[in-house]
Amino acid sequence: MSQVDYTAISKGELKHYFIKNRGEKAALQAYLYRRKKRSNSILTKVGDTEGEVKRYFIKNYGEKAALPAYLYRRKKRSNSILTKVGDSDFDTKMEAAIRQQMKEEKD
Repeated sequence: MSQVDYTAISKGELKHYFIKNRGEKAALQAYLYRRKKRSNSILTKVGDTEGEVKRYFIKNYGEKAALPAYLYRRKKRSNSILTKVGDSDFDTKMEAAIRQQMKEEKD
């Protein structure tokens, strides 16, 4: 069996190597170390905008914790009623709300 540098291979490659070489204790230890290290990472900070959380999710879509953090942040977004159909300023209020959402998504 050849010596493998576990730090030089990706998480996916390490997982496949571990599955193929289940008897190799060093591969198991490296795989478990990577999993533990990944699970303790900080996903978002209190001041992060929704855009920053979205970019983090897109960049780290393989992380199981990235999706729940993104979905939680989206769910927290306000869904308040902006206007009523008969309101004389309906169009103006809707345009302002759309511009605000576009600005938030851009951030």
